[in-house]
Amino acid sequence: ESANGKLVSAFIVANRPYIPTQYEDITTYSKNLKQHFLSQIDFSNYLLQSSSFLVDRVTGYVFNLVENPSNYTYKVLVDDVSKAISNDHLKIKTTLVEILWQRFVTMENHELANYITDTYLLDLANKSENKVLAETITSYKKTSVGTKAPNFEIASTQNTTSLHNLEGSDYYLLIFWSSGCGHCLNELPKVKELVADKTNLKVVAFGLEDEPTKWTEEIKKYPEFIHTVGLGKWDNPTVKTYGIAATPMYFLLSSSKIIMAKPYAYEDLEMVVKKL
Repeated sequence: ESANGKLVSAFIVANRPYIPTQYEDITTYSKNLKQHFLSQIDFSNYLLQSSSFLVDRVTGYVFNLVENPSNYTYKVLVDDVSKAISNDHLKIKTTLVEILWQRFVTMENHELANYITDTYLLDLANKSENKVLAETITSYKKTSVGTKAPNFEIASTQNTTSLHNLEGSDYYLLIFWSSGCGHCLNELPKVKELVADKTNLKVVAFGLEDEPTKWTEEIKKYPEFIHTVGLGKWDNPTVKTYGIAATPMYFLLSSSKIIMAKPYAYEDLEMVVKKL
């Protein structure tokens, strides 16, 4: 009551704890606590939107409310969050659901990230005309671990083929890199050394280039790699399909071009390759 008319009032109301009016066993209390956790929040309140409160509350609900959650449990919690936020508040709902999606991406939980995309986020991105978000989550889904890597043409002076038509190896390491990327030029020699004794693995190096002059010279250092160039660099269709936002980026593929791993850094790649 003393907070009425003050800025803090919105936070006090939104953070009102669940207090039983009579004795409840732990199961009943937990159920009521869960139902109460989001029910006091006015997601349209500008003050709450301008703070970290909504993010903390939503992520706390999904990731901290249940001990040892399964993917099924996570889906139920995500569903609860979506139901709690009205579609009338499109911008804040899109933002909060995207944060949940990003958290599962960071956890490398592809199933949950793609569940959020298919069930909520792609529709929200389209309704809010957020083309960048729609492209990002679609690219992630197409290149998730367990999916078949999108096909692309591989052109060389000898012949033209495609990723899916490559044969003769148990594994393929797909690298997106650029001759203008200092980090790439530092890591590619390490990759060459790392795979030197891996006769069951072939490297496919996709160069992101504005023009091919420097790339043509640089690939002479790696005659064992299968090279192809993507002109247009970040605007190249294959680069967009794979959602490449930085180089180098690695994808380990099976013989049938199923994505087995997406090592983020060279150290991660090293661990993956050494197990083959």
